[in-house]
Amino acid sequence: MALSLANAVDEKQLSGIVFASPTRGQGATTVAYHVARDLDRDFGLKPLLVEVNVYRPMYARAFGLDVRRSIEKVGAGECSVEDAIQEIPGGLSVIPAEGANGEASTRLAIQGLQKVKETVNDRFPILIIDGPPILSAIDSIAAGRVVGHVLLVVAAGQSPREALARVRKELDENKVVLFGTILNKHKRFIPGWFYRFIR
Repeated sequence: MALSLANAVDEKQLSGIVFASPTRGQGATTVAYHVARDLDRDFGLKPLLVEVNVYRPMYARAFGLDVRRSIEKVGAGECSVEDAIQEIPGGLSVIPAEGANGEASTRLAIQGLQKVKETVNDRFPILIIDGPPILSAIDSIAAGRVVGHVLLVVAAGQSPREALARVRKELDENKVVLFGTILNKHKRFIPGWFYRFIR
């Protein structure tokens, strides 16, 4: 997927994309982080990872980031975009979410994302946006309307067709492009006869 995104950036087809799942627990945050790292390490692109999942923010806690410099603070005008950008181990740049005030946080996070998009494209050729589940909150669709594209992360066996159809309908109605889908947590089957040769 990192290769497809790198090609799309090179061809000026996109400058930002939201990573989101239909429902909780399908691994969108993990996939977003790894794709951002791969873009940086393997393709020489400098992504900016922006967290708009204000319901279950992860990056500040995981990496010890300063939530006083969050995407919501950018949206509220209490922090500049430049001050909000923080570096995590490995050199990735991140703007975390604080996630303290429910619907108010949602509104401020999307306003903050709009400011980020208008400010940093000369420094960061692609925004990787970590959003909440599409069927649980409006945030990922709203973020998709800002940047134009969503990448759907679906865990194997966790999303019925009806849920995926609802996601597609939401994207189409809001004129957000579905860039692609990643099947996550897929268990590969290794035949017994082949296993003898690799153990």
